[in-house]
Amino acid sequence: MDHRITAIRKKVEGVKTIVVRLPNWVGDIVMVSPSLRNLKESFPNHRFIATGRPYSKQILSANKIFDGFISKPEKGSGPSAYKSYLNSLRSLGPSAGILYTNSFSSAIDFFLAGISFRLGYRNEMRSFFLSESIEMVPGAMDDKYAELTHRFGATLNHHQLELGLDEKCQKIYEIVSRKHSILDEETLIGFNPGAGFGETKKWLTEYFIELGKLLADALGPVRFLVFGGPGDEHRAEQISEGLGGLAINLSRESLGLHNIKPFFKRMNLFITNDSGLRWYSLAMGKPTIVLFGPSDPDLTQCFTENTFPIQHKVSCAPCKHRVCPIGFDCMRDLTPQKVFDLTHDLYSKKIWN
Repeated sequence: MDHRITAIRKKVEGVKTIVVRLPNWVGDIVMVSPSLRNLKESFPNHRFIATGRPYSKQILSANKIFDGFISKPEKGSGPSAYKSYLNSLRSLGPSAGILYTNSFSSAIDFFLAGISFRLGYRNEMRSFFLSESIEMVPGAMDDKYAELTHRFGATLNHHQLELGLDEKCQKIYEIVSRKHSILDEETLIGFNPGAGFGETKKWLTEYFIELGKLLADALGPVRFLVFGGPGDEHRAEQISEGLGGLAINLSRESLGLHNIKPFFKRMNLFITNDSGLRWYSLAMGKPTIVLFGPSDPDLTQCFTENTFPIQHKVSCAPCKHRVCPIGFDCMRDLTPQKVFDLTHDLYSKKIWN
């Protein structure tokens, strides 16, 4: 350990509380889980407090890393909500903070809250508000999170995604499973037609339906768990109606980000847009086919053991458009037959069954 990291570790050891600013996106919250475990084991006597979006608690609480969660108010919540948030952070007393976000606002939050030591990425004039800052180098996100964790003074022993379950979510799974008569021996394939970034990341709804029918014809008895987060319930509904009795529409069950976890543990295969739920599947060790449209697969080239990306290459990709201004060829030309061929090939190789 070099002298700079040693000096930082001494500063962290000089306080009793570590405050972790979690990433905002669902997938990144799961991706940072190995780093969180490394922090916990490297500083076993500290109190750990997480702060971030309200749903982060649903994702991480069962991992049993944090002693408390402080939710960051949503944009537009008003000055009183923000003042209350800062007061909650300030009430923690002397503490060391690590920021896995790259935004200017998150650095300001920790500065205004008076967090004693603050480590984060150097970007957007953030350095003024941080005690120590590091350059965010190009590469996969897990490597970036691990480097920041290492600079904080932690030892990097854990490198696998972690997504904890508890008795509550297991019981809810059993209730929903009985409701839909899910049998232990039947094959379950997950379909995720949603994506948080925008419409350009979403494979066509009718393609999911066609793919489901192709798989059912080829494989025999199979059922589909159809997911749909906020704003994508109508897609889940259309797919479920199109597949009839083969589909279980989980968007109707209002499960939330914690209670859906056992369904990933139970399924045989997950087919998803480039969205946060792919990391749930990978955390459970499930083969995961990722449907890429305009986004760049190399940006999330990590935890690849069970990842099987598929993309129709177009000259205008990658792009940052939330809605395609032209023909949406990257998704339209990624046909159900192409995805079926990949799925069936993986089945033939016994990568999933």
